[in-house]
Amino acid sequence: MIKALVDGDWILYAAGFAGQKTGIVCPSLKGTQEFKTMTQLRESIAEDMEAPLNEEDDPVYKRDILDPESHFYHSAKMMIEKNCEKIAEKLKRDVTPVVLIDGDGNFRTPLAQIRPYKGTRSVHAKPLMYNSIRQYLLDVWKAEVVHGQETDDEMAIRQTADPENTIIMSIDKDMLQVPGRHLNPNKGFKKVSAAEGQWRLYVQCIQGDIVDNIAGATGIGAKRARDLIPRKATEQEMWALVLKAFERKPDSYNGLTPEEAAIENMRLVYLRREPGEIWMPPGA
Repeated sequence: MIKALVDGDWILYAAGFAGQKTGIVCPSLKGTQEFKTMTQLRESIAEDMEAPLNEEDDPVYKRDILDPESHFYHSAKMMIEKNCEKIAEKLKRDVTPVVLIDGDGNFRTPLAQIRPYKGTRSVHAKPLMYNSIRQYLLDVWKAEVVHGQETDDEMAIRQTADPENTIIMSIDKDMLQVPGRHLNPNKGFKKVSAAEGQWRLYVQCIQGDIVDNIAGATGIGAKRARDLIPRKATEQEMWALVLKAFERKPDSYNGLTPEEAAIENMRLVYLRREPGEIWMPPGA
């Protein structure tokens, strides 16, 4: 038996947005008729009248359109079942899905001094059915709620503890710092070695993470970060190169020294391999 460690956050967003669309309406000219884009609305109006659309006189509104509730749950079910079938076929083993979803608290929040951790995320970025799908995962799939850290940390901890009997199911490329088996439902299977996982981690520290509002080394993008860290370097050598990258613009880290900034970034991007762990520089 192999346990598929399922990123519930991926399901919540993918299933939620799959059944959620935005309709555009112009009640004064087209009544309740809905259009997918402004271009479609303008073309329809142009067919009926000579004057172009004037949004001051004929205001346009956006309306959320939802599929039937059962469609959302069916999408979530298929996402889990179909990918577990892929794993069973690939590994020739029975598969048990373990769905993990975020709960309260995150140890990273008080660690972030350069920028607020995930400070650019908006509550409006969640699909409308987020809470309903979450409850479905809890009730039907017995999803486990992760508190004090992220689902990503819990998946990393469990895979590290039992790499032969687990596989991580996630679309988040940051999970590839964790050695072991992975299934990205959008890209397929990958097995990550300890050396590759370590390289990806140190590259991630330099480039930061726009989605999570992690700064990285100022002025260095993803490609440059990959070029700076040789794949065959030792961990001590990788850390020395990270420090050098942060030292290029030493006054750009909200009052932190380059070393303090590098340590903060590493602690934010590093996924725990055991409960309660906080990343420490090699040799510390």
